[in-house]
Amino acid sequence: MKTAVIYASKTGTVKKMAGYIADKISADLYSVKDGVTDIGQYDRLVLGSGVYAGKLSKHMVRFIESNDLSSMKVELFVCCKFTGEKAEEQLKKITAKFPTVSSATYFGGKEREPTDADAYIGKLSE
Repeated sequence: MKTAVIYASKTGTVKKMAGYIADKISADLYSVKDGVTDIGQYDRLVLGSGVYAGKLSKHMVRFIESNDLSSMKVELFVCCKFTGEKAEEQLKKITAKFPTVSSATYFGGKEREPTDADAYIGKLSE
């Protein structure tokens, strides 16, 4: 399955996670700010964004809304400051706005390391 990891990062945390995930699953890596061309060549997109005031990055929202993702498997990960119930609530609200997202997860809390994504990567490989 040809995969691209596409991210929007403000502070660098999402970029670090996206790079780690892309490396582990042998995917192409793109920043939405740099532009992504020819997404039609991919079977799956893994989208990554920070959460700001309970919403995805405006750059990621623009990317999702301006592309037809209906023929692809779309996964989402977010980096946020919350964990547990609060993070789950935010993730549920975010994904409700984007029906093309088939699954989503969050990496929350103040200290996040790329290796926190290992369980998520295992699910992507299934």
